[in-house]
Amino acid sequence: MAEVVKAFRDKFTKMLYDVGDVYEGDRAEELAKLGYVAEAADKPLEDMTKAELLKYAEENEIDGVTSAMNKAEILEAIKAVQ
Repeated sequence: MAEVVKAFRDKFTKMLYDVGDVYEGDRAEELAKLGYVAEAADKPLEDMTKAELLKYAEENEIDGVTSAMNKAEILEAIKAVQ
């Protein structure tokens, strides 16, 4: 299961997916590599480490998050755009 982060039309099913939709097809890994979907987080944001939050922010193209920020600041920045 993956969350759509960039709208696309599935080339096989012709189904349109909008940002925020959940993609449950077989091509989630391929679409993630192309930047259309992001794997759903297995654990809540609050339970992630600083490194995991930085990776999450990068994968979800969340602007303004840097490694100089502490965990609380990163978490606040992520939640501000959700």
